[in-house]
Amino acid sequence: MGIIGKLECDFIVRKQERYAYVQVSMSVQDPNVEEREFRPFTKLADGYPKYRFSLDQLPMQRDGVRHLNLMEFLRTDGDLDLS
Repeated sequence: MGIIGKLECDFIVRKQERYAYVQVSMSVQDPNVEEREFRPFTKLADGYPKYRFSLDQLPMQRDGVRHLNLMEFLRTDGDLDLS
């Protein structure tokens, strides 16, 4: 877990000298949940990739944050692109 100001980021991934930020939520179909999960990313200006995982089937993207389906990611032995 990482702290971004007064906000919380679920995971900070590190691979060698590259980083990524990850938020995880059961679903972001509720606009209030989507906003809560997206808010920490708005405080980051370092250019590292940002990911949001959920069980929602439809992939979404907002302001450069990639939204991935967690089950599909795990099923395909996914790897985050940290470039």
